[in-house]
Amino acid sequence: MGGDDDDKGPRKPRYSEPAMPLPPADDASRVTLEFSDLPLDIPLAMPDDDEDDEPIALELPSEESGEESEPEALSLVGSRPSTPALDLRAEMRERFELDDFTAALSIAELLLGRDPNDEDALGIAGESKRRLIQLYTSRLGSVASVPILDVPSGEIRWLGLDHRSGFLLSRIDGVHSIEELCDVSGMDRLEVLKTLVELRQAGAIRFE
Repeated sequence: MGGDDDDKGPRKPRYSEPAMPLPPADDASRVTLEFSDLPLDIPLAMPDDDEDDEPIALELPSEESGEESEPEALSLVGSRPSTPALDLRAEMRERFELDDFTAALSIAELLLGRDPNDEDALGIAGESKRRLIQLYTSRLGSVASVPILDVPSGEIRWLGLDHRSGFLLSRIDGVHSIEELCDVSGMDRLEVLKTLVELRQAGAIRFE
């Protein structure tokens, strides 16, 4: 086994750290350190492992590139399909033909707000209102009927009525008929009939 070490060649001398200087002292207390080996050769500068590594350059968008991309973004926005405008006149006629008189009347009133002399809108608005008055009157029975409050006054607030229904409900006294309520309430006839139908459905009133 010992022969293997001889085959490897002469041993390299072992290096040890140099002696550390000690503060001066008396001869009697002075300690001398002697080393037979060669002093350790310490390089003056450590090699830089990253010396061969090249810095990574980050490419940031410049102002010029931003100016060039802006027209592209605008072109994408401009390429979106636009929503076609709603033809109110055609929608009004279609609703009227489908007997949806409430929607037809709402659209007709919108067109009349733009042009009060719109003959087409005037005709459909008048006919839709007439049909709705007939419908609500048939549900109430007769304009000569007298509505009566059918809920305690302390529970009226729990019905969730709007101001229109609440106002008309305050005019119901069990004496005035539907026809008379249309006169004293100051409301449109169609609005009075529609509100009475809603109050009846809510269980707030009944008729003799």
